[in-house]
Parts: sequence; C-alpha cells; structure tokens
Amino acid sequence: MCTFRTVLVWRNINKYFQCLKYIQRVTMEYRDNERQEVERFQRQPSMESEFICGCCSDLLVQPTTLTCGHSFCRLCLAQWFIQSSKRTCPFCQQAYLGCPKVNITIKYIYGLILSFQLVKIEENRNLVHKLIPHFKTKQNMCIHLTR
Repeated sequence: MCTFRTVLVWRNINKYFQCLKYIQRVTMEYRDNERQEVERFQRQPSMESEFICGCCSDLLVQPTTLTCGHSFCRLCLAQWFIQSSKRTCPFCQQAYLGCPKVNITIKYIYGLILSFQLVKIEENRNLVHKLIPHFKTKQNMCIHLTR
C-alpha cells in the first residue's frame, strides 16, 4: 500500500523528469535552430569572396576597380604597376588608361556587411545571456523538486 509520503516522492520525481524533458527539448530546439542557421549560411555563396584581392588574396583595402571590372587593393595595384612596368590588369592583362580610383561602392557595401555581422554577433550574445538565467531557473526548480 502506498503512503502519502510515497505519493509525494513519486510526484516530485515526475516533476523532476518533466523539467529535465523541458530543458532537453528547449536545448534541442536551440541547437536545431543554430544548425539550420549554419547550414543556410554555408549554402549561400560567400559574399566575402567578392571582397578578396586578386593579388594578395586578402580582404580588399582601399578597393580599386579597373575598367575590366576586376578589383584589387590600391597598394597591390600600385606595386603591380611598378613591378611589371605595364598599365594592365594583373588578372586578365587588359590595358588600363588613366589613374585608377578607389571604388567607394565596394568600400561602402563591405562596411555594411561588417556592421551587419557585428550586429548578428551581438544579437547572438544577447540571446545567450537571456537563455542562461532561464536555464538556471529551470535547473534550480528541478533541484528544488528533488529535495
């Protein structure tokens, strides 16, 4: 025969497992959302590749676009012109006339992408800070129920 105390213990154990299941479900949902976000990001063509210099293979610094459409760092382009003694594109060898100017559109878009990435990082950091107290509360509630 079950005593009142035994029934209470079983109820507390049941509540404890319900809390654990809840925490497990929330954690899995968060991991699934995070995994889907990573997969979605990986499927997209890399925007960063559009901002890579053809000479130094690093991110464009003072992006300069030639008439052929290829973009290079301003310093890399100047070094190419000095070393090769030619006024041609380092990639396709098309002749270039005049003085190449910094492409302010690429520079602006690149700045927007960087600031957007910083905002996303901050949003993720805020989400984690919001979830930590929630998990601690649920964990404390489960611990309290088992006592």
